[in-house]
Amino acid sequence: MKEIHLTIQLRNNRLRERRVSRGLTASALCEKAAICPAEYSRLERMVASPFSGRDKHKWRKAAIKLAAFYGCEPAELFPAGALIVEKPNVEHTFDAVEAIAFLSEHSQKALLPQDEIIDGESLSGAVRESMSTLGPREMDVVSRRFGLDGNGGETIASIAASLGLCVERIRQIEGSALRKLRNPRHARLLKEFVP
Repeated sequence: MKEIHLTIQLRNNRLRERRVSRGLTASALCEKAAICPAEYSRLERMVASPFSGRDKHKWRKAAIKLAAFYGCEPAELFPAGALIVEKPNVEHTFDAVEAIAFLSEHSQKALLPQDEIIDGESLSGAVRESMSTLGPREMDVVSRRFGLDGNGGETIASIAASLGLCVERIRQIEGSALRKLRNPRHARLLKEFVP
């Protein structure tokens, strides 16, 4: 059974979205707001508190400078219930069944901002429409390889054996199909689902 490696990166989306909406890189923002890039990174990744010491009423200088740069109060940039985490990246390896159970148990509403919640039916329709651009053999190989047929992903060797083809030919078919799916005409169908 195919394993799925999941990495969840925790970020302060309020900081990130404001920075991105102005078209700034983190280093450009730090230069304009006159703050240390390492400190900004720690604030965005939520590994440093925006407060000075243990006093929850005294803001860190970098938080004050960021708020001044954006023309707002620090509280608008740092949610009241924000967590300070020791590990900003949480990693876990699942098999396909565990991954489905995990995603079912932890609804998308808890993981994504409201405007980024993915409608499963829309995504399924977009995947079907994208896949319809492939030939029958390409569709079969990609579906089986990535577990889109609901049976979990198969190895290239098992697909080759069942179709009576060599492993290299399956690799070629898979590569051709993925190139077609990456084509801008076809990729636009799935683009709205990718952050």
